[in-house]
Amino acid sequence: MNFHEQLQYYQNKAEKFLTQYCAGKTGLIMDSVRYSLLAGGKRIRPVLAMAHQVPLRRLASKLYGI
Repeated sequence: MNFHEQLQYYQNKAEKFLTQYCAGKTGLIMDSVRYSLLAGGKRIRPVLAMAHQVPLRRLASKLYGI
């Protein structure tokens, strides 16, 4: 996978999680949360976290046999 494909993959995972998290919840506060979370442009932190878990998992496996 090249960089753009990986970026799109992680963005889609983050978007799916946030959409599922907000599904079925109601109320004024939840409407505000949904509006804020589902607006575009807020995916860099989850993308970076997901992208770094793979090398960190490999490192932990080598160091600690996990």
